[in-house]
Amino acid sequence: MRYIGVFFLCFMLLVDSAEAGKVRVYYKADKSVIVVYPAPNARKEGENEQAFMDRVCAKAAKTARVEGRPYDDIDSSQLPSRDYRGAWEGTKGNPITISLSKSAAKREEKKESQLKAPVIKALLKVLADRFSIDIAVLRQQIKDGMD
Repeated sequence: MRYIGVFFLCFMLLVDSAEAGKVRVYYKADKSVIVVYPAPNARKEGENEQAFMDRVCAKAAKTARVEGRPYDDIDSSQLPSRDYRGAWEGTKGNPITISLSKSAAKREEKKESQLKAPVIKALLKVLADRFSIDIAVLRQQIKDGMD
């Protein structure tokens, strides 16, 4: 039992050290932020931290369409709780904060979707039974119709 505890502790330390480190925070005009977490394994041999951040984040910036936007490189421990990621806000040079209005709106969206889920499942089942359709096929047809 002692070995399992030691293994678990070592594993947690490795996970924490892999997640710790610098992240790049891009600031959008509406104060929302995009955070890039560079993978430590992507670092090339002999590459310093700034060159690594610039190389990895340049590619991510193109993908996220934030090229040319202001950014800060900060320690990941300075970020607020990930539970409220969708409500993070910030401006260059200032700490990332949690927008209370965005946070409340996210909670309402989550509640609403949790209330709708059983109704939607029941409706899909009724439709599938009524028209002898496979539920997976019906879901895919609905999804395709939304695109």
